[in-house]
Amino acid sequence: MGVLLFSQLVAKRSPARAIAMNIRSILSIHGVFLAMKCYAFAVGVGSIRLVLPVNPPPLAVKAAQLFTDRVTQQCEARVITSGDAPIRIYFEIKPRIGREGFRISVLSNGNVHIVGNDERGLLYGVGKLLRTAYCDDKGFHVGSWQGVSVPE
Repeated sequence: MGVLLFSQLVAKRSPARAIAMNIRSILSIHGVFLAMKCYAFAVGVGSIRLVLPVNPPPLAVKAAQLFTDRVTQQCEARVITSGDAPIRIYFEIKPRIGREGFRISVLSNGNVHIVGNDERGLLYGVGKLLRTAYCDDKGFHVGSWQGVSVPE
């Protein structure tokens, strides 16, 4: 049969055309998703809003203070707990991950969710975010690490 170019597959009316169009759609959507993820990681911001749980436990407050201290020492970004900011970092506790575990998720809009299984998990998640984030002349940048971590 020989090799057909993608454009030749799209031009024909056949099952191969349907497959080619599906692949093109998937790649287009995936490309947009990747572009949004890269944008979220690449853009530095001058202010960050921390969103803590209602009546936060003591270690959540300590984690927020640790985050604020480290960020303000290393770059000129402001850390706020009310008002508007380009990035919001949500601190949450949901006991489903595993003892002292945490999950970090970065959304396409740049917001970050740090979910700890317990207070220590939240503190460890904040530590991981701080180790993977960086500051430069454009401000604070969220690191690229996302996922779940549970100590063994």
